[in-house]
Amino acid sequence: MFYYISFLRPPPTQSSPTGTIAITPQISNDLRTEQYEASQDIYYSWAPYPQTPSSSPTNFTLKTTKPLKLTTYRNSSAYKEIPVPVPPGVREGQHWQLILSSSAQTTALKPNYGIDTHEPTIGSTPFPVISMPILFSAKGFKGNAKKQERIERIYRITNVAREVREVGNEATETVARNRELKITEQTSFDLDKKIWDSGIGLSSWLLDFQNLGQSQRTRSLEILWDALFSAERRHMVELGAGTGIVSLVVASLRAHFNTPEHQEDRIITTDLESAIPLLDHNITSNLSLYLHNAPKAEILDWEDENLPECINALGNIDVILMSDVTYNTSSFPALVQTVMKLMGTGEKPPVVLLGYKERDSAERELWEMMEAIGLCLEKIGERRGAADPAVEVWFGHFDRTSAAVP
Repeated sequence: MFYYISFLRPPPTQSSPTGTIAITPQISNDLRTEQYEASQDIYYSWAPYPQTPSSSPTNFTLKTTKPLKLTTYRNSSAYKEIPVPVPPGVREGQHWQLILSSSAQTTALKPNYGIDTHEPTIGSTPFPVISMPILFSAKGFKGNAKKQERIERIYRITNVAREVREVGNEATETVARNRELKITEQTSFDLDKKIWDSGIGLSSWLLDFQNLGQSQRTRSLEILWDALFSAERRHMVELGAGTGIVSLVVASLRAHFNTPEHQEDRIITTDLESAIPLLDHNITSNLSLYLHNAPKAEILDWEDENLPECINALGNIDVILMSDVTYNTSSFPALVQTVMKLMGTGEKPPVVLLGYKERDSAERELWEMMEAIGLCLEKIGERRGAADPAVEVWFGHFDRTSAAVP
C-alpha cells in the first residue's frame, strides 16, 4: 500500500502577494479511505511558473525554493488548517506552484518532489504533491478565491530509454539518465480521475522488468517481455485506464525503438467517457516521452455490445493491460466479456498484464471467471510500498483448448 500527501483543503487559484495562503494537508491511501497512522513531517517549497525550459524535453525539473518544515502531520490534527507563507520575493502577477513533500533533502538528480518510480522500494514514504499554478495578484482579489480542482505528481522513470549503436562490428548500448512523467489528477473524489496504487506499482515493476536479462526470464517472462518490448510493431489495449499512467509508461519504454515498425505501434488506453478529458490531458502533457507512439484515449464501456472501431481496426492485439479493475465486483461479468472480445480480434490471442491490490477477498472471484474463459493467470511480481497489501503483478496467457472463445 502507498500513502499520498494531498490537499484536504486545496490552495486557492488566486492569492494576495503578501501574507499567507491557507491549506489543509492530508496523508491517506489512494482512495482517501484510510488515513496515515504514523506522524510525518511535511515540508513545503515553491516553484515559479512557467519554468525556464529544461535542456531535456523529457524532464520537468522544477527550480524550487529551499524546502521548509510546514507541520508534523498527525491523525489528531488531520483537519487543521495551516497557513503557508507566500513565495519569497513574489511579485504582482506571478504564478507559483506549491509543493508538499515528506523530505527536506533535495538535489538536482533526486528532487524531493519527484516519485522514484524505478526503485523497488517505491512508496516507503508518502508521495509528494504539486499544486496547480497560483496567481499572486491583488487585482480583483477579494480574499475568497476559488479552490483548485487539480494537482500534479511527477514520476521519475530513470533508465528507461536505451539506444543501440553500431561501433565497428559491435553493438554498444547506452542508457538514458533521467526522464519524468507528469500525471494530473482531480482533487475531487471521482475515482476515474485519481491515481491508484496498482497503476504506480505495475509501472514501477515494468521499469525493472524491461532491464531483466534474458537469462533471468522464465518462459512466461520471456513471452511477456517479447510482447511488451520487442522491436516489432505492437498493439496494446488498456482497460479502466483512469489517469493513464500504465499506458504512458509502456509508451515511454517503447520509445527507444526508432524503426518504421515502432512508428506503427498502437496503444489504446480506454475508460468511461467521464475519464477521457483527463486522459487526453495527461497524454498531451507527456508527448516528448513517446516520440511516434503516443497512446490514444478511447471510450470503452464494458457494458457495450461492441468494441470501438479503432480497436477492431487493430487486427491482432498483443497485450491487454489492466490495473485496479477489481474494485467493483458487480462489473466482473462485463469485464470478462470485454476481455473475451479482445481475445478474439486476431489469430494469436493477446497476453494479459494485470496490476492488483486486494481491497476485498471477494475480488479473487475474477481469477476463477478468467480461468473459465481460458485465461491462465500466474503471479510474477509485486511492489509492497509502506504497508500491506502489496500491489501484485500477474501475467495471463490464453489457452484456447480449455474454453470456448470468440
